[in-house]
Formats: sequence, C-alpha cells, structure tokens
Amino acid sequence: MRFELPTKAWVDSLAYPTINLFLFDMAEKTELRNLPPQVSRGNGHATTRMPPRRVELHYLVSAFSSVIADEHAQFV
Repeated sequence: MRFELPTKAWVDSLAYPTINLFLFDMAEKTELRNLPPQVSRGNGHATTRMPPRRVELHYLVSAFSSVIADEHAQFV
C-alpha cells in the first residue's frame, strides 16, 4: 500500500492491468455531528466523550494497463 500520487515510473513497472484508488480529499462533515458530547461522572472524575466523526472521502479511480483496450473494458 502506498499513499503517493501515481508516477510514470510506477505505471511503466506494472505487469498486469491495475486499478488505482487515489485518495485526494478528506473532509469532516460537521453538519452531521448532531449528538451532544456525552459526559459521565464518577469517583470524582468527569469524562467527556465526543460523538463519532463523519468524514467524506473523495477518490480518483484510474485503470492502468499496457493494452489501451483493457483500460476501457467493463468487467462485471
């Protein structure tokens, strides 16, 4: 697993048709955070727990192959 933008050298090194998922944007959806923090108290301590975060992920999906027709083929 790599977290880098695909380079020409990487594409040229591929031996098989390959699908690449490149995560290019990530943003928290604060408007979906509709629950208040939960506070629990006990033994003289208070603990605050934030509600789960909701994150929107944007991917660029690419197909790479040495045969151009493979990049446009539909596989089901």
